[in-house]
Amino acid sequence: MRVLDPGNIIRSVPGSSLIHRTPLWCKYLVLLAAGVASAFLRTDWRYGVGLLAFSFLVYAFSGARVFRTFLSPLRYWWWVVPLLVAYHWPVNGPWVALAVPSCIYALLTLARLLLITTDQQVLIDGIGRAGRWIGLPRSSVEIALALFLRTLPDVVDSWRRIRESAAARGLRRAPIRTATALVIAAVARARDAGDALSARGLPEPRGSKHD
Repeated sequence: MRVLDPGNIIRSVPGSSLIHRTPLWCKYLVLLAAGVASAFLRTDWRYGVGLLAFSFLVYAFSGARVFRTFLSPLRYWWWVVPLLVAYHWPVNGPWVALAVPSCIYALLTLARLLLITTDQQVLIDGIGRAGRWIGLPRSSVEIALALFLRTLPDVVDSWRRIRESAAARGLRRAPIRTATALVIAAVARARDAGDALSARGLPEPRGSKHD
């Protein structure tokens, strides 16, 4: 299975479209409303198809560079669609088998659109302010998100290197060894990040101790 390119998820696509200029809070409200409605209407084919059509139109209004990426997730997750159809068709009927994949893909594309039409710094600042509203330290939330956005590509690159190294040794199908090596690399990356933050004076959680 191909590894999902993190660049397709977290890198913003520059543009001056209406969607690019829409405030972050408005994008979040639309995504939240779609998610809440989907929790109740996910088996209604009219809602699923309508939400998918809405996401298609929003991509179309986001500019040609963004619109061309509407089907990009299917390059990696196309196999989920036949699985959902194969499960729901005999159990719930063809209309539910149409509604559920449509709803899931629409939500996926809308969430992805928020990321690729929003500058990373704007996204980090917005989530930091949201964290402050619910009682979390803004600086800690922003640092955690920035670390995640920076670390994800490193983890994916590590996965690729581990798979290529295993394939070079004739271990094309060694999922346990590959996963173990990836976990070790991820833990080492997390420890390095923690040491760097500690060196910059970020306070540690109470009760934590270094060996």
